Amino acid sequence: MNRFEKDRLRTKAKNIIEAMLVYLLLWLFSIVIPIMGVAAHLIWSNSFTLFIKISTLTIWSIETVVVGALLVSSYITVKKYARQTSAED
Repeated sequence: MNRFEKDRLRTKAKNIIEAMLVYLLLWLFSIVIPIMGVAAHLIWSNSFTLFIKISTLTIWSIETVVVGALLVSSYITVKKYARQTSAED
């Protein structure tokens, strides 16, 4: 593998790591949504706020699975790039 290919793989790996950090930060920020649903249910305690709580928890659960899958696939790709970069010709 020549130097140009190694630099290209390093750049790709760097971009993927940055994307993984963005995914993680957005997921951490999204924790606020279920907390707001629970707070609304505790304040008003009616069936509409219960519906909001259930729907936000459902959406957050789906989002957690998607973000987890993205993080795992990104980690596998970065690991593959690191292995290719460190491999001797």
